[in-house]
Amino acid sequence: MKSISVYLILAVGFSVTLLALLESWSGWWYAPFPLAHAFLTILLPIRLKYIVLEHSRTEIRSHLRFLVTTLAFAVLFIGSYVLVYHFVLSETGKTSDPNWNLVITYQNLGRLYIARYSRPVVLIVSYILLGVWPMFGEEFFYRGFVFKGLSYHMSPLMAACISSLLFGLRHAFQLSYLLPIYPFVSGLAYFIWATAFGLLWSWTFYHTKSLWYCIGTHSINLLLAPFVLALLGK
Repeated sequence: MKSISVYLILAVGFSVTLLALLESWSGWWYAPFPLAHAFLTILLPIRLKYIVLEHSRTEIRSHLRFLVTTLAFAVLFIGSYVLVYHFVLSETGKTSDPNWNLVITYQNLGRLYIARYSRPVVLIVSYILLGVWPMFGEEFFYRGFVFKGLSYHMSPLMAACISSLLFGLRHAFQLSYLLPIYPFVSGLAYFIWATAFGLLWSWTFYHTKSLWYCIGTHSINLLLAPFVLALLGK
């Protein structure tokens, strides 16, 4: 595995992230499912030999305490974020406003998706892209390739910030299916949420030198996906 140019890493990172915006535009026949983005996030890091998953059981056990601490921090962040977000919505009187409330935004997206593709297609493809793919595609690309690659050229903190900002943009771009009206506050809420988790996973990868812990914690999406699908189906 070779260190490649920081400019190339940034160009690839931004370009692949931008695909999530372009492919979530309702004008494309495959919108809102960013298929090219999903494939590239897995294939590019593997092709460039940036993914090394070997890790002994002894090494894994040695990081269990750290992993428990990380999970506790994640739970604390989720609870705090939801409470603050709910407080902001209540204080501004925007609880039922789809431009502010991300939950309502996704309900609207679900109705549009189902109207266009049918319920079975939306449920199947959404489960793959919400539950199965993220723990490999997002970890391979944003932590295994972008963060790791940038770490060869700058401080781990700067590399984590850049990769996490791209990770946040990738999630905010999903709401571009609603263009020409984009829910900016909901998009910002989603961006902050994803960026924070990007930082958490970058920290985990930096501390353990293994993607397995990021993949393992990200696999919780498999449990959360049914709740999202229920939301989409309303």
